[in-house]
Amino acid sequence: MTGDMVCPRCRRPQTGNDGRRCTQDNTYFVTRAALAAAGRDAYLGELIGNRYAILERLGMGGMGAVYLGRDEKTGERVAVKFLRDEYAQHKAIRARFVREAEAGVSIDSPYVVGMLDFGVDADRTLYIVMEYCEGWTLRDEVNNNGPFSVRHAREAARQLLRGLADAHDVGLIHRDLKHDNIMFQGSRDKFTARILDFGVVKIDADDTREDGRVLTAAGAMVGSPSYMAPEQIRGLQVGPPADLYALAVVLYEAMTARRLFPVNNYEALLRSSAKRDAPPLLTTGSGELVPPEMNRILQIALAHDPKDRFPDARTMLLAFDQMDMGVHAGPVDLFSDAPGTGLKRRPPELRLVTPAVSGGGGTPARAPVVAASAAAPAAHDEHAPTPAVGVTVSAPAVSAEVSTGIVARGAPTPPQEAATGSVGAIDAPAAGGWQRHAMGLAVYALSAAATYALIRGVVG
Repeated sequence: MTGDMVCPRCRRPQTGNDGRRCTQDNTYFVTRAALAAAGRDAYLGELIGNRYAILERLGMGGMGAVYLGRDEKTGERVAVKFLRDEYAQHKAIRARFVREAEAGVSIDSPYVVGMLDFGVDADRTLYIVMEYCEGWTLRDEVNNNGPFSVRHAREAARQLLRGLADAHDVGLIHRDLKHDNIMFQGSRDKFTARILDFGVVKIDADDTREDGRVLTAAGAMVGSPSYMAPEQIRGLQVGPPADLYALAVVLYEAMTARRLFPVNNYEALLRSSAKRDAPPLLTTGSGELVPPEMNRILQIALAHDPKDRFPDARTMLLAFDQMDMGVHAGPVDLFSDAPGTGLKRRPPELRLVTPAVSGGGGTPARAPVVAASAAAPAAHDEHAPTPAVGVTVSAPAVSAEVSTGIVARGAPTPPQEAATGSVGAIDAPAAGGWQRHAMGLAVYALSAAATYALIRGVVG
């Protein structure tokens, strides 16, 4: 193993007589692979805060770089994040860094990746030390293994809301919640979702350099445009409802495997209206019917005005806890006005009714779709008799889900194929709101047409 280790400063290979440090320059040995990946990195092999040895660079971001480290006091692996120099030298950001890092260290939640320590190094570099987790991001999970079922999305929501509640309790707002900041550990049937980067300082829209210029590109300042709440887009003060808005976008995309608001840069977002309306989510990307209660929760969380959203994470969590997983009976008018379709409302000859049918273990079963004549009693009348004439057809089947284990350091596995075809990707171009659910509606339409033909044959 020693032959694979090298000093990142003098490039001398580690020998059997060496300890963890090079005897020539006192730098910690790192793997050849880590050295090749990072090149002449200033932090590689260094001891930070008199305690944390920097062994490998894990990634780079707009705020700085993240490294694999080792706590020399405990021997445990840790993740160490350094803020970029231009941020570290900014007085307001430094003060906010200390304030938010102190709060971040105090978060004790199984659904938040823990912050262990923070400090200012000898050269005034700001760093934070976080729990090192093996897993991968929620984005990787959806892109590789397909959209979440309603049941799995609800479980992910409940876990993440507990994490948000614990963080909000100590006064922290994430402000950049997205798939890339959520760690997924386990498989679909047994997983833990954990929020990353709580307590990591975010740059606000009014942060400027001492010469008065904007500190950095606007798109990297205040969050990820596709997940930002309207008040955050406008540069207003944000609170817990902004994180709940972002979570609703994440859940919507996790169930559809498509982007909800495909905005790639902050400038384009500012040119467009800050008011973005999410279309109702009728089916998941796998064809599973979405319960009305799930839709109601998402629509509340995605309200344009933060006062119209859930006031806090625990209230939204309660809504998910009490959510009815059944798909209730109710007429679906195929010819109602639909955004982007050009269809005008006209009296339908048939209505599709989706009775509530529950499967075992809380998972909605494949609910039959019953087509009845328009003269039959309305489906919402609980006292109405069951239509005498009807044909039962199967609703869209839920595609098989591919379970995956924990992958070290979030490295994605090669894309896999679901049982019913290729899986969707969040990063794929998004269709319009109505077109998002075209597959599910097409199944309804075909069912209605077939039923209508059968009824005409019987009556004729």
